[in-house]
Amino acid sequence: MNLDALQRLGLPAWDQPLEHESARGLFLRVTQLNGYKLVCQAGRETGISIADLGRGKDLAELAQLTRSSVAEIECNTLINPFGKVAQIRGQTISPRRDFIRLERFACPICLARSPHHRFLWEYTFLGACPFHECQLVSVCTCGNSLNWSQASVTSCGKCKTGDISRHTATRAEAGTVRMTKYFLRRLGITDGEGVAVLDEQPLIEAIDIASRVGAFVVGGLSPLWKTAGDFDQPYVDVLGRGFVVLADGLLDTALQRSFEMYCSSGDTRPGTLGRAYGWFFAWLNLKGAGKYSKSITTAVVEHAYRSFPLDLRVARKFGLEGKTLSLLGAARMCGIPKTKMRRVLETLGKIGVDKHARITRHLNTGEINNMSLILRECTNFKGVCLKLATGHEVSKAILAAFEIEPFMVRRSQAGRQEYLYRLQDIDRFVSGIRNGAALLQNVPPEAVSIVQATGWYRITLIELCRAILDGRLKPAGQVRDTEGLRGVLVSRSEVRQLSLKKVEGRKDGILKGGEM
Repeated sequence: MNLDALQRLGLPAWDQPLEHESARGLFLRVTQLNGYKLVCQAGRETGISIADLGRGKDLAELAQLTRSSVAEIECNTLINPFGKVAQIRGQTISPRRDFIRLERFACPICLARSPHHRFLWEYTFLGACPFHECQLVSVCTCGNSLNWSQASVTSCGKCKTGDISRHTATRAEAGTVRMTKYFLRRLGITDGEGVAVLDEQPLIEAIDIASRVGAFVVGGLSPLWKTAGDFDQPYVDVLGRGFVVLADGLLDTALQRSFEMYCSSGDTRPGTLGRAYGWFFAWLNLKGAGKYSKSITTAVVEHAYRSFPLDLRVARKFGLEGKTLSLLGAARMCGIPKTKMRRVLETLGKIGVDKHARITRHLNTGEINNMSLILRECTNFKGVCLKLATGHEVSKAILAAFEIEPFMVRRSQAGRQEYLYRLQDIDRFVSGIRNGAALLQNVPPEAVSIVQATGWYRITLIELCRAILDGRLKPAGQVRDTEGLRGVLVSRSEVRQLSLKKVEGRKDGILKGGEM
């Protein structure tokens, strides 16, 4: 240190560190006290560099000049020795990402109360004043940017009338304020809220997690890795959104949005963690997944478990084997063949339709259990024919005429339609035709089965069923132990009358047409 320069500056013009004042802030203030316009002028005379102070160097020289202790200055200063990790108040951070070297920020209200620079304004993850909950400003009232080259704490140093304390304070985003208070709690300044998923990490990783989650919330699904600084929005606001999601347990909402973006992307391949969550899962997996953050990994895997069949290796890796089923296990639970189980899952979009995919997928046990209850109450078109006791074409005509919709429709790769119907819909139709008719052991001479009547009289089965449902025809009874419509009996005379009315109606239509 140059002692002649010390005498030239004069001891009375030097002051000791104030509350939360960093080494750079202290040097800036004492330089202004001694009447310098540029910080570098004082730096040349004292041998102290403000850039080196930002790295934690020259602290002993500054302490000697200000008659203070190194520990007093060091506690509010970034310590970043060459080749070692950077720390502030014992917490490790990334100097390139987290430390603001060139720009200078300030809180107008804080400067109005005490015109000295606080270390709280030198870090990107502290985006608001925790005491006044306002945004930090980086420009003077004259419009010039604040920097570290001009020897002025309360202005840009280039104007004569500028005063940062005259800025109108703008309220910061609530999430940014919460985030700032939390990180200052980690630095021992404030009593902010605790966030378990971040508390288990060192500060450098907690900031990275908030940044990645914020980018995931704002940007959604993307193959390109993102951070909070990759958007048009302010870095601190995106970082704050990530913090709020983690603090309030809303990560599942962001995961669902990403999964919905994947579903609407048109990608027909089976769902995987990488396809459903994009770069976010790639980042988490590279960090070590469960070993890095058990809370976030659990949230991702649990959401995937509920949303799509998991790869067998993934299920084993994250301990979900007891909660999942293979395709064969799902088929056994539902009581249907494995091939049919695959078709049902393909129709519901649970697995892809690629026959050449060799990945074994594990399915959500709870979903398959619910599906088995539904499938037990459903039947295919062949089962419908058996329920109605009619042929293929007649059954098809009945389903169309009475608007019995299939529960599930799937088009196979060969272009063939496959249907699945609810048994309760078929039973409801048959019960409506039987209409509570009396059970009979044998068929009376004056009665005939509704199915046989269509062959004896000029009337279709659909017309007879519609006449019963409309109340124009009453069932004469139902044969015991006979399935479907075949067991429904109707009066021969009533069917004959319906048939005659139908024929007469056609003749009347022809005669009227001839008269016209």
